Amino acid sequence: MPMSLDVGAHATAWTAGGPRTASGPALLPEQEGRANGAASALSLLLVEDNPDDAALCKAYLRRGVGADYTLSIAASGAQARAAFDAGAPDCVLLDYHLPDATAPELLAAWRDATGMLRTPVIVLTGLADEAAVAAAVEAGAMDYLVKDRLSGETLRLAIRGAITRFRLQREHAETNRRMEEFMHVAAHELRTPLTSIRGILQLGALRLASACADECMAGLPAMGERLSTVRTMLAGADTQVLLLNRLIGDLVDAARLDAGQLSLARTLQDLDALAGSAIDGLRLAHPERTLSWEGAGRPVPVQVDAGRIGQVLTNFITNALKYSAADRPVAIRLTVEDQAACVAVRDQGPGLTPEQQARLWERYRRVEGVSVRDATVEAGGGLGLGLYLSRNIVERHGGRVGVSSVPGAGSTFWFSLPVDTVPADP
Repeated sequence: MPMSLDVGAHATAWTAGGPRTASGPALLPEQEGRANGAASALSLLLVEDNPDDAALCKAYLRRGVGADYTLSIAASGAQARAAFDAGAPDCVLLDYHLPDATAPELLAAWRDATGMLRTPVIVLTGLADEAAVAAAVEAGAMDYLVKDRLSGETLRLAIRGAITRFRLQREHAETNRRMEEFMHVAAHELRTPLTSIRGILQLGALRLASACADECMAGLPAMGERLSTVRTMLAGADTQVLLLNRLIGDLVDAARLDAGQLSLARTLQDLDALAGSAIDGLRLAHPERTLSWEGAGRPVPVQVDAGRIGQVLTNFITNALKYSAADRPVAIRLTVEDQAACVAVRDQGPGLTPEQQARLWERYRRVEGVSVRDATVEAGGGLGLGLYLSRNIVERHGGRVGVSSVPGAGSTFWFSLPVDTVPADP
């Protein structure tokens, strides 16, 4: 039944017995309730500037909401902000277009320090405007309803669903936060002894090198050879320590990614120089392997986190080395086309079937049926996080990843990044 709303200094409070007039703050021009004063009553905020639409929504709430509830109505964005600041309700029914604000603007104002909404919001629209709906959902709305399709049942289900989804989102966010804290503590506690172990291994290797030289000079080549064998064993142990450290880093990165906290420090970089530097480091780490590099032959400007893109390229090349025979080369090439720079890593390994390629980029995914062919690079298969992290890092830079492969003919893994268009000097 249509009714007028008093948006002045008085509010109309509603109880099960009917309306009564009472003085109240202007920010809550009208309140309705079936709570009988119960502290557990569901609190709703309706933000609607059209009195007829507000009255209709109230009528549907009376019919559809089975639990006790209190309803506050705000007729503008300013009133809605003030009502929200006075105490976040259990759910907000928000008109998309208000005289002084839009739904996405209010949704942005109702976020907490972590960037999450402080309460579930359902957006009400006059028309089934896909662009408006997409903007509201992207801003964080739990649901949207078209006004001329409202009913008591749709409102009841929408409110129940919004509150449930909001609670699950909060629980998920809290789980991610605790996981992030745990991973940071675990990484610190694990890396501390690994750092000490690596220092001891490197010191032992240096002393053995000196002892080997002394024994050889003293005419005891057999003893020198034995000491040299021990040096090789220490070098292998050092490699495994580095592997453990990398696996810990992958776990921490995956936890940060899941929590939305994997930060990127982007700066203007020359991708040609960045890739060349990463390849030089890998050549030093694997002097027995052949890495061929074909750069662009000119600077390739990109806005990237140099460390993260280096991590992606290192992962691609390490995989190529690991899954190809020790006497097989790995070729890396950088090309630029249509304002996109593409780095491709080509190996001569066993290749991949279309089924294997389809799930390569999933978290904790290790390809079945493909074994390590050069154990000097890495004896195990890892945690299945390298390609998952690489894909997410590249996509967060606005780029793409991919693979082309034929069983028995090797694989080419690639990633592309947008080239930065630096304006020429006048």
